[in-house]
Amino acid sequence: MNYTYRQQYEWVRSFTQRYRVRLSLYFLLELVGVALSLLFVYWSKIAIDRATADFEKEILPILVLIIVAALGGVIIRTISSWIDENTRLKMTIQLQNLLTKEQMLSSWNSIKKRQTGDLMMRLQEDNRDVVQMIGSAGISFFVTILKLLASLYFLWSMDPILAAMILIITPLFLFSKLYFKKMRKLNQEAKAADSAVGNIIQENLRFRMIIQALGLLPHRDDKLRNEQARLLQLKMRQINFNLISNTTVRITMNIGYLIAFIWGVYRLNQHEISFGTMTAFLQLVGRIQNPILSGAAFVPSLVRFRVSLDRILELFEDKKEIKPKPVKLESIEKIRFENVSFKYEETNVINNLSFEVCVGKPLAILGSSGRGKTTLLRLLLALCTPDSGKISLEDGINTVHLLDEKHRENFAFVPQGNSLFTGTIRENIVGSLLVSTEKIESALELSSANFVHDLPQGIHTFIGESGYGLSEGQAQRIAIARAIIRDTPVWLFDEPTSALDEETSARLIKQLLYEGKNKILIFVTHDLKLAEYCDTSVYLH
Repeated sequence: MNYTYRQQYEWVRSFTQRYRVRLSLYFLLELVGVALSLLFVYWSKIAIDRATADFEKEILPILVLIIVAALGGVIIRTISSWIDENTRLKMTIQLQNLLTKEQMLSSWNSIKKRQTGDLMMRLQEDNRDVVQMIGSAGISFFVTILKLLASLYFLWSMDPILAAMILIITPLFLFSKLYFKKMRKLNQEAKAADSAVGNIIQENLRFRMIIQALGLLPHRDDKLRNEQARLLQLKMRQINFNLISNTTVRITMNIGYLIAFIWGVYRLNQHEISFGTMTAFLQLVGRIQNPILSGAAFVPSLVRFRVSLDRILELFEDKKEIKPKPVKLESIEKIRFENVSFKYEETNVINNLSFEVCVGKPLAILGSSGRGKTTLLRLLLALCTPDSGKISLEDGINTVHLLDEKHRENFAFVPQGNSLFTGTIRENIVGSLLVSTEKIESALELSSANFVHDLPQGIHTFIGESGYGLSEGQAQRIAIARAIIRDTPVWLFDEPTSALDEETSARLIKQLLYEGKNKILIFVTHDLKLAEYCDTSVYLH
């Protein structure tokens, strides 16, 4: 999606509000640096004229001023560089946090259309392009324009003809609409290809053990190479376009310098200017050409910035969950589905489903794959909402609540498969909760996860991404401990015994049923033996 200049400007204005003092200070210091640079040229001209003049004139004071201008410029630029780096670092962190939070709050429909590799590219590469422009490149461009104008004025005051010639040969094509459109199209295509490559790499690294086990390495390698070849082709088109543009600019700049040199030598030969004025000519031409070269480099940066900002703004457009104030119910006696239907895009997943589940009467949800069992749990957790029908909760005082996001903290959830995070086992189980050691031990006992005590560092054992270092069954039981340690009136389990042997599975289920006798327990399962332990079953066809 392409956003207008105004839309992008409004976002930038809002984002930079807390940094305006820093950015203004950086801008002012850069202006002081430009002023000192021009004073250095002016005082250098005077010093050379005095040194080459036939009459004596004191030169020491002007040399002191030249030293002050040179050293002052270094100090000023050091301070401005520190402010620039510090500001951009803080902007990068803030924008990453904003985007991450936005995605963590995304609705189910938004999440399903975003790939992790693409998101990582936007959080890193696009973030960098946007912050670089806002915090540094944009301000530097305005300073460069002022430097160019000041240098041109200075040169004009000494030789209007030379200033006019330098200005005429400036490569103004860089600011043409055609050039911008071409650059933007190339950047958009390359960014999309970058995201595709990033997503394949992310998947390859995350599922590398599965890829090896299934013998998919050649296929995944070919897939990555094909995407990289496409990316290389697009990047080379960018490089070729930039190379032609930059070569044209540099040829033009060299012509300008030669014109200034020849014109200066001619006038010096005609005794129309002094030697000091000649050196000032050459210095000023350099100070005019450098801003023009900076402007030429700024144009691709501006295009990258606009493309990157478009990609970031798209993430802010994703539909978000409305986060109401959580409502903690003392108890939930009954959950009722009334004619609930839900479809994924155009496919009906749950159709006109009605049932109820009560405290002390565990429910098993059965059905073949793809029939909506996991979707049913998502509906209970209000991660997605029914297309029709309603889901209601009845508390201990017979008050009926229509289920939505604010009731989510009344549910403990054990997802299917490995859902552990990088960190210690204790971090995975407790998170930010303040719980006693006794409660942790109780949760481990209840989830049949006593094996933790046999690990090298016990509960403080570090585990890798997705529980790397543990068996699937061990990771599954730690995930169960993580859920049940939260004292909630409803426990939801998605295939809790899929990775367990029969003996461990039977012991675990008996313990959960006993401990949860005063709670609502819902099991999504293919395990018919688990279903036999439940009072009621719902079959999804």
